[in-house]
Amino acid sequence: MDTFIQLTLSGVADGAILSLVALGFVLIYKSSDVINFAQGELLMIGSYLTYATITQIGLA
Repeated sequence: MDTFIQLTLSGVADGAILSLVALGFVLIYKSSDVINFAQGELLMIGSYLTYATITQIGLA
């Protein structure tokens, strides 16, 4: 049962992150009629920095 709860919460967290990224794309597209691909680049930079920070602290 613990595994089910952990997987459910992990899936909800992943879905929330993906929905925020999608909302960002929609808001930019609706306001300017231009698809901004730099948003994905900023997301990737943030994920690299988070990974580097976590590995240097020793949490993973």
